[in-house]
Amino acid sequence: QPLRFLWDFNNDNQIDLLTAERIVEHQYPATGRYRVRVFVLDERFNCTEERVFDIDITAGPAQARILYLTPDTTICGESAFQLRILVENNAVVHWGPSQYFAQPEAPVQNLLLPFGQYLFTCRIGSGACVKDTVVRVEVRRPPVANAGPDQVACTGAVIRLSGSGGGTYRWAPPERTENPDIPNPAAFIPEPTYFVLTVRDAKGCTGTDTMFVDVLRLNAGRDTAVCLTDEGLTLHARTNGTNCGFLWRTNYNIIAGGVNAPIIRVRPERDTCYIVNADCSGCLLADTVCIRLA
Repeated sequence: QPLRFLWDFNNDNQIDLLTAERIVEHQYPATGRYRVRVFVLDERFNCTEERVFDIDITAGPAQARILYLTPDTTICGESAFQLRILVENNAVVHWGPSQYFAQPEAPVQNLLLPFGQYLFTCRIGSGACVKDTVVRVEVRRPPVANAGPDQVACTGAVIRLSGSGGGTYRWAPPERTENPDIPNPAAFIPEPTYFVLTVRDAKGCTGTDTMFVDVLRLNAGRDTAVCLTDEGLTLHARTNGTNCGFLWRTNYNIIAGGVNAPIIRVRPERDTCYIVNADCSGCLLADTVCIRLA
């Protein structure tokens, strides 16, 4: 049968609350002993029973106000982390779970946590008068940024960068890209350039990666003075490109054997400058080396 309860929390013959529940909450304004009277009513609101009991309200954690508590935190990568609580009246504190704390009663705790999710409790007070507060900590693996492989391009070329690994993206230097905030922007290459990609996940953790774009270069060698012998002189064109075709010539004519050959042998009869042209996958390069007869 349904029952009702009339509550007099201060034994002052004043009804403070009518409930259908046997368990209620009431906040007393100060410490001390209070007498509580409860009248049990039947479904017709007839009083069937009166109960009286005393409650002692003592100074406890409710008076130990928390001045500071480390908020719920997300940590990006394994690193040192500090839990800290500051309470009024130097109230007793105790951190848990115990396996993480060498001195759980210390208000400041320095931790090194592996990847995972943690629920730390701090109990304020002692004996029967305690209250618990909770701090949630997540240690996340940072996102793995991938800026793509290093590349080689013609001076002044526009290439396509290729990034991955994050929710949001940021390329630097931004002025070298059409849009630094997308994974695969076009990039202008006026000179050798390092591109740094920073990616960020949904929790704000970041990861970085770097790629290098070199410009194609052709080097025919140093100008030099030689005492020519019958064997002649070897010229060697060097480039950092691939799939390159070469053409050697002088100011006067194409050199026999100098087509598609990075290395040639020459025997100049007078001071001569040799010009080498290279076509590396459509990137046209040229350099000159001058030989003076000593």
